[in-house]
Amino acid sequence: MTELAAGDDGALGFPDGFTWGAATAAYQIEGAAAADGRGLSVWDTFSHTPGKVRGGDTGDIACDSYHRYPEDVALLASLGLSSYRFSISWPRVQPGGRGAVNQRGLDYYRALLDELAGHGIAATATLYHWDLPQELQDEGGWANRDTAERFGEYAALMASALGDRVARWITLNEPQVVSTNGYRNGDHAPGLRDATAASAATHRAGTPAATRSVITGSTRACSSRGVTTSAPGRVDSPPMSMISAPSLTAWSACATAASTVSYRPPSEKESGVTLTIAISTARAPSSILRPCPTRQKLLSSCANGIHPIDRKRRP
Repeated sequence: MTELAAGDDGALGFPDGFTWGAATAAYQIEGAAAADGRGLSVWDTFSHTPGKVRGGDTGDIACDSYHRYPEDVALLASLGLSSYRFSISWPRVQPGGRGAVNQRGLDYYRALLDELAGHGIAATATLYHWDLPQELQDEGGWANRDTAERFGEYAALMASALGDRVARWITLNEPQVVSTNGYRNGDHAPGLRDATAASAATHRAGTPAATRSVITGSTRACSSRGVTTSAPGRVDSPPMSMISAPSLTAWSACATAASTVSYRPPSEKESGVTLTIAISTARAPSSILRPCPTRQKLLSSCANGIHPIDRKRRP
């Protein structure tokens, strides 16, 4: 948004084209933690570990949205909302983080998307909102480069299965929180306090290692199904071929400033800005679209998507 509309009384309002919506995360609302073939996530393990969560609360039931999604969508519609951001539970659709898709889990998201469409609500899907499959964490999680590759495969599966129903995609939610709170401070799952692992996770969950895998797999999946994708981003950003509404915190190299997005869609008027209470399709300010020097330096050091951390182990 470059300007706010002003009424006759001088009060500021929202501009034309502003879309009101709501946002959720899978582990926080779905429940049904062991239903229909869903695998364990790091948050299942973390929340069931005594002393990790106040009151011993878990997401085993949560809001039970897995079973009550029609009611939830009806509530969204009753509020007059026209956009909904939700996250896909990776272990629900790929229990171990690799291999064949769990059809029953995938069917849930198809049903949810159909319900949203029936109420005229556009869907924004977040591929990762912190619930890494526990099997991948057992192999090192985001500190292990292979996790970025598995994430790319998972993204391709979701693009192929749901690409005809999802209006916008978001790759990773707040990767800086994943690396800092999950691997450095231990306040979030997986609860590690390991500076070396945190440094590796910062790269692999929020920089080219993960994104290159996502785009390679997801673009191929979309192309094979005839799903239209937007053009690659500017020279100062990695190509985001599939993503039409980038997350403000999609890159941890500049995650401390939520207004620094290095991706510009083909049309500036289609830039997506995710807010706490809404998603705006109004034109983003130039401050959001300017190149990020920190990220530029990082990308220059990541030739072919290989971080210096990996150079000792990869040719």
